[in-house]
Amino acid sequence: MSMVIKQLIYQDWKTSWETQNHDTRQLRCITKKINTSSGIKLYKNITNPRQAAQLARLRTGHCALNQYLYRFGHEESPMCDCDSGAIESVQHYLLYCPKYERQHAKLMKKVGIGGMWVEKLLGYPEMVEHTLEYVRETKRLKF
Repeated sequence: MSMVIKQLIYQDWKTSWETQNHDTRQLRCITKKINTSSGIKLYKNITNPRQAAQLARLRTGHCALNQYLYRFGHEESPMCDCDSGAIESVQHYLLYCPKYERQHAKLMKKVGIGGMWVEKLLGYPEMVEHTLEYVRETKRLKF
């Protein structure tokens, strides 16, 4: 009987997770990618609590980038101040922002051109340490 209850709870959670609003969209995209990890598998090698928090924030999109801060009135615009005309999203920050060209090049050298996907940078344990190094070097996300 308890196994049936657990299965029903899991199915209810899964349905809820898959139909949630845009707040969970980014994390769902990351976790749906083949070979991505979550939970213990993803965070086990991160010994610095600040870096673990930064990773969680990047994965959910709830971080100190203009797209998120604008939603709560902490920024006047969701646009990046790099003058590219792009919204400062996690994807823009990690992959495209011209302010961090040197850091992008270093990250790409470490993860390869095929690793330059948000889902991989934030979901593959072997790439997460390089992503966190990128975050540290850009000094964009202050805790």
